[in-house]
Amino acid sequence: MKQANNQKGFTLIEMLLVVLLLALTVGLTSDMLLSLIRSNTKTQVINEIEQQANFVTLKLEKELRDSMDASTGAQNSLVITLRSNSQVTYQLNESNVLQRQVGAGGFVNLTSSSSPGGVKVTCADASPCFDVTATNPKTVVTRLLFEQAQVDAGPTYRGDVKIESTITIRGDY
Repeated sequence: MKQANNQKGFTLIEMLLVVLLLALTVGLTSDMLLSLIRSNTKTQVINEIEQQANFVTLKLEKELRDSMDASTGAQNSLVITLRSNSQVTYQLNESNVLQRQVGAGGFVNLTSSSSPGGVKVTCADASPCFDVTATNPKTVVTRLLFEQAQVDAGPTYRGDVKIESTITIRGDY
């Protein structure tokens, strides 16, 4: 008598097909997930740089608009005379950190070049950071480039923001 083969299960070809489809699905999904993570990281880096650039720009513009006079000082510095006759100095130091000094007090860092989240500030387009025109009314042109400070960061973690602004000093007219 012949026995009937009633065993239920999967054939080897069916198992290989399932494993192949599963590997393909995991591969595509992980690639999309990694791409999303890289994009999110790049966005966070750019947002951090923009936030520091906006802080510095708004502070500088506010003091310039309410000033009586401005002049460029030593290398990459700007001296602002406020309506109260006090002076505020902005300077870019050798560590690419933008600093602010009020009167005879010490300099205070407005940006930080320490990692993580630090920015390096340089003069944009190989021009002076600050330029004051000698016409009446005086105008101050600022050209600052804010970049990611981390040296060994890969392209995913790099970014820069260029800020160029022209402000008219109201104390002149």
